Order: sequence, then C-alpha cells, then structure tokens
Amino acid sequence: EIWLYPVVLAFYPQLASILLKNRIRTLPAAKSIAAQQGYLGAKYPWESAVTGYEVCNEDIYGLKEIHINSDISFAFQQYFNLTQVRTKLNIGKGIRVSY
Repeated sequence: EIWLYPVVLAFYPQLASILLKNRIRTLPAAKSIAAQQGYLGAKYPWESAVTGYEVCNEDIYGLKEIHINSDISFAFQQYFNLTQVRTKLNIGKGIRVSY
C-alpha cells in the first residue's frame, strides 16, 4: 500500500476502491492473526492468501512485519483526501480497519 497504492489511486481510483474493499473483506482474518500472535485489534499479513491469512513461509516476515497496518490505514486516508468521497470505505466498515 505505501508504494503502489498512491499511483493506483491517482490513475485508477475505482481500482483503488476495490483494493480497500479487499482490506475490509479480510479484516476478520487480520483480527484472527492478531489474536493468535497476542496483539489487540488486527494484524494484516505480509503476504496474503485470498482468505486474508498469511502465506509467507518465512517467519521473519510473516510474524514480524507489523508496519503493514499503518500502510493500510494511510491508504484509506489517501483515498478520502483525493476523492473527498465519504463512503463505507472510510466511514463505517472502513474505519474499523484503522481502529
């Protein structure tokens, strides 16, 4: 999200919206991962299966990479800043990704 999302958002805002909807869809898996690793809230995987669960076979990445969550929250903020569209992406379901 931190490197590619801004470009996708600038040139393909509809695709950017789909990417955020995918993060909303995989939130239950992210919450499950967080609970398994002793965290509160959600922890998105380094490499995600379509189910939202980690598929990276290297523990150094799969277990240790926690900055992904801030990248995802920042993507939601960027979407709103560019589109000024208040939808379920940033109000309601989308806000749950950030908190």
